Amino acid sequence: MPIEHEAKILDVDADALEKRILAEGGHKQGEALQRRYVYDITPGDASKWIRLRDTGREITLTIKEIGHDGTGPRARSGRR
Repeated sequence: MPIEHEAKILDVDADALEKRILAEGGHKQGEALQRRYVYDITPGDASKWIRLRDTGREITLTIKEIGHDGTGPRARSGRR
């Protein structure tokens, strides 16, 4: 299973970033709506959950599990 990395970046000016990417030679591929549904496996246990994602082209069901609150190889994601 490939390693998945996720990040949340706050306070980003999306329009300015898009203009910069285009100015550097990037190409806009279009826009897409993504739906994400999250379900508890065990109510009250925030360390694992099921995510259903629908991109309009692909639907994935993923089991998410956090082994600790830091970064590194112990944070796992299993895609089914």
